[in-house]
Amino acid sequence: MKIYKIEITQKDIKKYKIQNTDSGYIIDELAFSVGQWTSNDMDENNIDYQPSEPYMFNFEDDMLENTKTSEQLYKLAKDLGVSLNANWERLASEKGLQVGATVALLNSDQWEELLTAYEDRLRSDYTGSISDEWNKELQGDIDSYHDNLYNEWLNGGRDSKGVVYEISKYYTENTDGEYGNKTHVYTFTMEEEDIQNAKDHGYNKNQLKSFLLSQIKESSDAKKRKEIQEREERKARWDKETVYKKDRAEREVKEREDKLLTHTA
Repeated sequence: MKIYKIEITQKDIKKYKIQNTDSGYIIDELAFSVGQWTSNDMDENNIDYQPSEPYMFNFEDDMLENTKTSEQLYKLAKDLGVSLNANWERLASEKGLQVGATVALLNSDQWEELLTAYEDRLRSDYTGSISDEWNKELQGDIDSYHDNLYNEWLNGGRDSKGVVYEISKYYTENTDGEYGNKTHVYTFTMEEEDIQNAKDHGYNKNQLKSFLLSQIKESSDAKKRKEIQEREERKARWDKETVYKKDRAEREVKEREDKLLTHTA
């Protein structure tokens, strides 16, 4: 059985004016055209599940690294609103320890108060915290999460076969589509049934790319029109409901006034 490999590029998408997504990227345009999430949809629908703190982070070790000197310790305590009531620099010198370690050793209550405030601050400040190590680890975990999410969206996993599969399934009989994430080229594999389908639409074997692009353009624009229509219908329902609620509120006010006016002296 003869097969035909047809490559669709970003330039092809632009040439055929297939532009119905925010990004305009070829993979997003193709995904949208077959009714799948775009990469933006994928990010937005999963943003609540991205890491909010590093998967494994030792707060105490990190704070010890950031309280080696008295200057670091007292600055941190001031930033966190925790009072320190001893000359920890002198005590640290006597013990031959770093200042933060001295507090942890000699006054566990103050240390725990400082550590609790430190943990709360890092968590609340997300990737803009006072700890460089926390910021680096958290950003790395976030990046890894989105990389894995993108790869799963693209190639499938768990309950999804991925948009590459869905795109090929939608436009051809062969589902062995390929997408170059670096080249931004989508390759369709077309079989004899696809060739016959193209012929039935007035295209010959030398016009398979044009056939595919025309199909993509038609499908994408149709879905955009449907999206706009559904949005307008939702807005109309919202406007109607808003007017109804306003009218009902005004009626209730009037009914209450009328009722009160019946209570004459």
